[in-house]
Amino acid sequence: MKQHLRKLSALLLTLVLAISLAPAALAAPANTDITFDGVMAGDTVMAYPMVTYDATYSSFTYHPAFKTFLEAKRASAGTSLDAWFSALVSDVLSGYLTEYTEKVQAGTADLPTAKVEGTVAMGATSTTLNLAPGFYLVLTRTTAANSKVYTPVAVFARVMADHSVKVYAGGTELPAAASYTITMKSEAAPVITKLVRNNLSDLISGTHYQPTASSSVGTYHGLDFVIKVTIPLYAGDPHFSTLTIKDTLKNAALTTNDFSTVSIPRTYDATYGSFGGNLNAALKTATSSIGTYAAGKQDIVLDLDYNVLKNTTPGATETVFYIQYHARLQKDAIDTDTLLTSGTGTTNMGKNTAALTYALATDTTEKTTDPVSTSVYTYSVKLEKKDADGNALTGAKFRLYSDDTMTTEVKLTQDAAGFYYPADVGVAGVEIDTGSESSFLIKGLEQGTYYLKETATKAGFYLPKGGFKIVLAGEGNATTDRKLTGKLAAASTFTAMDSADGSLIGTVSVDGTAVNQLDIVLKNSSQPILPSTGGMGTALFTFGGVALMVLAAGLTIYMRKRKES
Repeated sequence: MKQHLRKLSALLLTLVLAISLAPAALAAPANTDITFDGVMAGDTVMAYPMVTYDATYSSFTYHPAFKTFLEAKRASAGTSLDAWFSALVSDVLSGYLTEYTEKVQAGTADLPTAKVEGTVAMGATSTTLNLAPGFYLVLTRTTAANSKVYTPVAVFARVMADHSVKVYAGGTELPAAASYTITMKSEAAPVITKLVRNNLSDLISGTHYQPTASSSVGTYHGLDFVIKVTIPLYAGDPHFSTLTIKDTLKNAALTTNDFSTVSIPRTYDATYGSFGGNLNAALKTATSSIGTYAAGKQDIVLDLDYNVLKNTTPGATETVFYIQYHARLQKDAIDTDTLLTSGTGTTNMGKNTAALTYALATDTTEKTTDPVSTSVYTYSVKLEKKDADGNALTGAKFRLYSDDTMTTEVKLTQDAAGFYYPADVGVAGVEIDTGSESSFLIKGLEQGTYYLKETATKAGFYLPKGGFKIVLAGEGNATTDRKLTGKLAAASTFTAMDSADGSLIGTVSVDGTAVNQLDIVLKNSSQPILPSTGGMGTALFTFGGVALMVLAAGLTIYMRKRKES
């Protein structure tokens, strides 16, 4: 028995010694708070995890595209990617990430969907991100108002053998601390803006250009677009290796005659509000292109030589140039019409979107500005015919005019779907004919004033005495930019040009669903339309009636006297 106890005691002692000599389990490394300073209020710092650790912090997980990039950099196929990556010094890694960033900018590589981000609050210049151990690409998204160019930064929160964390920024190890601060470098970015207008008869003032406009589909002299580019004159006079404007016209196309006399878009003189000259000398013709209209859009690519455009005036602080061209709205703007519903979203328009891609010769990473857009809206009119009792009437015909004398007709084309829209140049147009239906719909109209005349009606009913005035008022904000929303304003009206026809108008309202559409109910009478009370016609009828009564009375007296005699 004693021998068994001695063996058991020895076994327990051995177990205690083994436990005491075993290394303690390492605690999981902590996340790191890093403050990114030197960032403007409203701008957002985004940390993309390109490489992360597994649960044991002994191997790595790579963003797939970045893994492919690193595999191509690995010198020896016999070394595992983890071992090769672990052996890299941080400045080399930082250089690799800079090269990868260039591929992202060029569109040949991508970034992880997940990211850690923070937006700088108003009045502040920094934001703090809590980063788990890993290798990050830190980018900063700027607002249009701030318009800064931030230098990308590589940040590596590296787990050491004892599970402590060392932080590297841009390839340099930061002194150990409870938290870290990295100052972001930035420069003012080039700025691109877009404006549009649809009144080509007056090129006097640039104030006519707005963020939005309204234009009828197919209008030959429909639209004037202007692109404005502002580039700060950077210290040291660096040159741009890339300066490219990429402009997409959606549901709109350049007018065919615009480039017959000017091979590329013309420059705009802001002082005199007029266009003249062209950018031929600044255009790199080999890499520029003006596409054809297809699949609902037309792409324009203008690759420019900054050295030609650069402002060399002594004391100048920026280079500014303008590009202008004409375009007209295409039928696609209404074919794909998902009309504005519940106050959000609309495609009853053509949309023009432009962006500027640029790179300094000393920094070949191409950067692209946030796209800027202008919108050109169209409006619709739906008219339903009824009799005096509210029953549907078929077989009515109409014509639409742009003048109150109803001599200048708005030529219309009928779509296979049944609706009408403004005819293209050279198209004769058709008369609106409801046929077996009791209503018609005109789409693709510009805001403005129109005149509608009913030319035929169903047998047994009388035509209105005159025409009707339609006012399509686009809803816009109350600020000086007069930006349209795509909706019709409540001020839109349908009124009779002859007061006698006023009683024929049923209801007039902006459609509750298609809120760029004016809905009208117009009646026909089976009785002759009498002039309204109080008008000139009433006076004539009254005078005529009194004259007949006097004549009748006089004739009666004459006959009585003749009989008596």
